[in-house]
Amino acid sequence: MEVKAYFRFFLRKWKTILFFFAVTLIAAAVFTFNITPVYEATTTYIVRLSALAADDRTAISALDTLSNRVEIAATYARVAKSRLIRDRAAQELGLASSNSSNLTVFTQILAGTNVLEITVQGSDPDIVRDYANTLGEQSVLYVQNLYEVYALEILDEAELPKKPIKPDVTNNLMLGGGFGLLLGFAYVLLGEYLRAPLESKAGFNILDEKTGIYNRRFFNLRLHQEMNRARRNEGILSVALISIDHRRLLDVGSGQARASAMRSVVSMFGKNLRDEDVMAPFSDMELALLLPDMDGKSAKAVVERLLEMVSMISIDLGIGNQTTNLQGAAGVAPYYSGDSASMDELVVRAQNALDSMRESTYGRVMISTEGAIGEIQKATKKTVSEKV
Repeated sequence: MEVKAYFRFFLRKWKTILFFFAVTLIAAAVFTFNITPVYEATTTYIVRLSALAADDRTAISALDTLSNRVEIAATYARVAKSRLIRDRAAQELGLASSNSSNLTVFTQILAGTNVLEITVQGSDPDIVRDYANTLGEQSVLYVQNLYEVYALEILDEAELPKKPIKPDVTNNLMLGGGFGLLLGFAYVLLGEYLRAPLESKAGFNILDEKTGIYNRRFFNLRLHQEMNRARRNEGILSVALISIDHRRLLDVGSGQARASAMRSVVSMFGKNLRDEDVMAPFSDMELALLLPDMDGKSAKAVVERLLEMVSMISIDLGIGNQTTNLQGAAGVAPYYSGDSASMDELVVRAQNALDSMRESTYGRVMISTEGAIGEIQKATKKTVSEKV
């Protein structure tokens, strides 16, 4: 369903997306067709033994040296692109210095061979071809006396390039169009986000900003899901509300002390809860726990263990050197498949159980007897009394 909803949303905004696509495509086309085209021509030469390597011994030695050392071929490649050879080639063709300086020359020895490749790039296809061939000719003339037993011999002359290598019109237009579509989609999504009400934006986030744990909205969503699952599968769950300062000892402390206390408790609870359990802030000094597949007795045991850990947390009140240990209390509301309570009613049960512990002994947990569990307990007591 979400894919269809996104599709319908973008379909409604097709004019905006098309506008960005057209603008970037036109911009890419204007940019591309205003670039000076670059042509490329390549000629190849082979480094071979010269006629001076006539006797067998000399030929074998020279061939071995040529096969096992790259310096000879690399020297020829460097000569072919030297300023001296380039100037001689330009003079041979009658090129002005400005024209020759706009030509780019690349030379390389093809891997695993003795083949020298001379490549020239420029804006005029005729000059590019002629310059590449002339560079090769001038290189041959220069190196013919450099090594007596080696020579450069042409393999393939440079041919007139039929089309430029730059710009790549197809690739540039595809990139421009693709960027336009991306920009269009991003624009309409950003516009929709900015127009959304604040509560909708907050709904995108499932974490509480102050504590870093799940927020109340996500807690309610998970509680609703687990209650539905319990009704379908005759399951159980429990909701616990925990006050980490039920004696209000932190009321005399600073706001920083209260925030520090909540962070410490949240960190400790997070290490001792199951992956399926959900924890969320309920108020300034209270936390709500959703404990799936856990009855009231089991939930009470878990919460009592957590409160024991809470009692060991020492908090600096921010007043001189005064410190205090936290004292907590909790209310637990179990939920069974036969219970007709709503989500809000179940939370109220846990709240009522917690309220009954406000002034009670340190570290106590009360299980709510409201709802189906209360009726079960009453029926059990009635049956026992009748038997007696």
